[in-house]
Amino acid sequence: MQATTLADQRILAYETSELFEGPAYKVQTDLLGLHSTTWIDARGLPVFELGMNGAMISALEEERVAKSYLTSAAVNKDEAIVDWSLVKAPLPLRDPRQARFMRFALHGPGPDRVPPSDARQRCAASARDLLCEIDSGGTTRDDGSSAAALLPSGTVQSRDPIVRHLAASIAGDRTSADDKIDAVLAWIDQNIAKEAIDTFSALDVLDARRAECQGHAYVYAALMRALDVPTRVVNGLVYSPDFGGFLYHTWAESLTESGWRAVDPTFNQRRADATHIALVRGESLAELIPLIDWVGNTRIEVLEAR
Repeated sequence: MQATTLADQRILAYETSELFEGPAYKVQTDLLGLHSTTWIDARGLPVFELGMNGAMISALEEERVAKSYLTSAAVNKDEAIVDWSLVKAPLPLRDPRQARFMRFALHGPGPDRVPPSDARQRCAASARDLLCEIDSGGTTRDDGSSAAALLPSGTVQSRDPIVRHLAASIAGDRTSADDKIDAVLAWIDQNIAKEAIDTFSALDVLDARRAECQGHAYVYAALMRALDVPTRVVNGLVYSPDFGGFLYHTWAESLTESGWRAVDPTFNQRRADATHIALVRGESLAELIPLIDWVGNTRIEVLEAR
């Protein structure tokens, strides 16, 4: 399923700048609460752009120059994006993949952006921040979203014949949601490599047989929906011992006999550990855009983890 959304574009000026050569039209675009400003020259080429509240800056450059930057970044293993998005933790967490409970103070982008609160993750406003607790064993009753969590999407193609045939072969004669989760997790762990590459849908992942966390979540959700287990995609933060802080991550929630349960196919966790902080749910552009406001505007102080 695909959806269309109206974008509002306005030409604000025709001007010159020290940031690009020659005059260009200054165009402002508003889409789903995301604002960007682009300068477009007489050839129709975008010569400069500001996005993500000014945090993302891009400019038109010659192919030779662009390739030299990419070569330098590859040789030096540039981690600029990771450094920019990393939410550092003052004290390192030991054995985060084994954490079953975490209590923390969360400072986010403002009152318009608050994380979901349910039986697993509970957040309440304090004087300055949100005080949150995560119990990895918590499950939430169906809130009426299970029907939508069975539908296919452009990234989770659960009704595609390839996906449906594969899901049936993985599940075999298993009937319970718990058993299907175990079977799908085991198959993904054995057949989908964990690599930092771009994959944009479940079918992409099945074709490449490798993916980053988002791709693992997409293929997991597609297989589970094909097996008639309501499953939704979750985006948020998870603690990384390698970087000493929280990185943006994608996992899933499946509706079992006991309720919605957080599952992480990247870490092969049938019950995601308590360092998984959910910020938004969904896989469509409209559902993902609010996540942008959290990037670069988030602070976390872990008060307790066990």
